[in-house]
Amino acid sequence: GTWVNSIGLQAAHAVEQILTNFAADKNLLDPAATAKLNENVCGIVLKSGTVLRFGSEPDVECRSSDDNLMCVIEIKGSADKAGAQTRLGETKKSFTKAKLENPRCHTIFLPSVLTAAVRAQLRTEREIDQVFNLLEILNDEQKREEFLKKLFKYRLREDI
Repeated sequence: GTWVNSIGLQAAHAVEQILTNFAADKNLLDPAATAKLNENVCGIVLKSGTVLRFGSEPDVECRSSDDNLMCVIEIKGSADKAGAQTRLGETKKSFTKAKLENPRCHTIFLPSVLTAAVRAQLRTEREIDQVFNLLEILNDEQKREEFLKKLFKYRLREDI
């Protein structure tokens, strides 16, 4: 329902904030280009020309300066265990679309709940390249740093 969706939105918003703050802290942000981008869509532009767009599907889309889809992130903030497999299904649909556009696109799944069934399913998923625990990223500074470094340094090839 709506309540579950608002948790999802809050989680997505929290991750957007973390990404934006990290980019700003590391002096990667292009403020002028970001302001221009935000006239039409929500997101940030890095000095390298890489664009991180914040939306609903996927939650975060990272494109290179030449508009190549580099990385997509799906954030699933709901703690409802019963719906965990449904959310995995939605994530896979979004990731399949990304891989169709660019087979080398890196996909990152950020669930707040990983049931045993979902864990087992993840081992066989080819669309999902990386999984991070959303709650750890939101609540544990070390895990957050680890996630951000992996994303910015290895996926977006930023010099941090």
